[in-house]
Amino acid sequence: KLQFLYFIGYMLDAGVVQRNVRSLLDLMQHGVECQEFATQAGIEAVLQRYYAWMVFAAEATAEGMLPDKSVTWVWTVHMLAPQRYLEDCMRVHKRAMSRQVSTDQEEEERARAAYKKVQQDGGREEPVSVPYRYDIAKSIAKQKDFYFQVSRPQFYCNTFIANALPRYVNFLTLIRTRAVKDTLTVPTYDIDLLWHAHMMINHEYVAFTTAHVGWVPHHDDGSNSDIDERLKDAFADTIGAYEAMFSVPYTTLGVLNTLQTRPPTWRYTSSIEHSLCEHLPDSIVECIQRPPQPPTSGTLLGFSLAVLDYREFSPNACEAQDPFTAILMVFDTVWDTLPGAEPVTCVRGGSTLLRLPCPSALCLGVMISNSLGSTVIPLLPFSEHPSCGVTFAVPYCIENKGLIAQLRLRISGLTKAPSMNKCLCAVS
Repeated sequence: KLQFLYFIGYMLDAGVVQRNVRSLLDLMQHGVECQEFATQAGIEAVLQRYYAWMVFAAEATAEGMLPDKSVTWVWTVHMLAPQRYLEDCMRVHKRAMSRQVSTDQEEEERARAAYKKVQQDGGREEPVSVPYRYDIAKSIAKQKDFYFQVSRPQFYCNTFIANALPRYVNFLTLIRTRAVKDTLTVPTYDIDLLWHAHMMINHEYVAFTTAHVGWVPHHDDGSNSDIDERLKDAFADTIGAYEAMFSVPYTTLGVLNTLQTRPPTWRYTSSIEHSLCEHLPDSIVECIQRPPQPPTSGTLLGFSLAVLDYREFSPNACEAQDPFTAILMVFDTVWDTLPGAEPVTCVRGGSTLLRLPCPSALCLGVMISNSLGSTVIPLLPFSEHPSCGVTFAVPYCIENKGLIAQLRLRISGLTKAPSMNKCLCAVS
């Protein structure tokens, strides 16, 4: 297992990066679901508390302390524009504060006691004007859309993040070698997530990039529309430059945009993304295609399954062209096959439809069979999102045969609305 990665003589600890990623995902979830960030007035109130905290941190020994979760999230968002963060800190506070987390119990007690004073100072009857020039509120809104893209199961998987680490190092190397310093280099979502996690510890990120890239690369999630319009062409340019330099693909499985817009009421804890992470933690989700309207009513008729691809990775396994079948099955909540649930078979590149024997059927599974044997992959309860279409890759193995394989599937629920006589399918 890769523990350390060297970049021009500088060591990156994969374990630290993974912990930072988990911490960042947790903060982003808070930013989406906390009611304080639901309104402009709520955001302004948190910004007031953030400024009070920064005043305290600049005047006291605040190393190892963290404020409340909402303020910590605002602090993190501010640091995602590292150059602007440093400019604001030096102009307003005459020093740059770095976010560090202490594991010492006495320091935690000291932090809690000190922050009581911060909260009192931040509770003025007359709100002060937050003097930062960077538009933190605009960046907070953009982070909600970013989290919607990186809330898929693979971004919570340590193996996926460990595989992304050398890609992130390559990305920084590419930035260092660009002929023009301000050339727009566009990351994929796995690289961008690691980039954000690196910037969370601002002083380390600035020292690292200054010493080993030559400057602090521009990153600003509150960027203007002019930059947004240039992203498509810049991404194509980045793909070409990356693949020419490293001779490996830049756009790998599960790292691109899902091409879906975040619904205004989307919350991770009640989402299909969370369900997939709970039931298929090692799966890689490429796309979740949501129906135009939430499936709040209607009769669940069945599920459609399409096998998009099948790959085997064991050196002793049969060839990928070996015949195999994927059988879609319906189970109850304890994974007993339901009476009357007629399994249906789907071959490579094909699709099939399984109608439910009764409306209480909640769980799906796929039985994979080839010349080495067979195995059942439990999928997930689909009752909460019956008309969502999900395209994902799931790893599996056939017991005692040493077969490690990956199956790419597209599955969607079919519903019949009460007032309609035809089925509605989220995926064509």
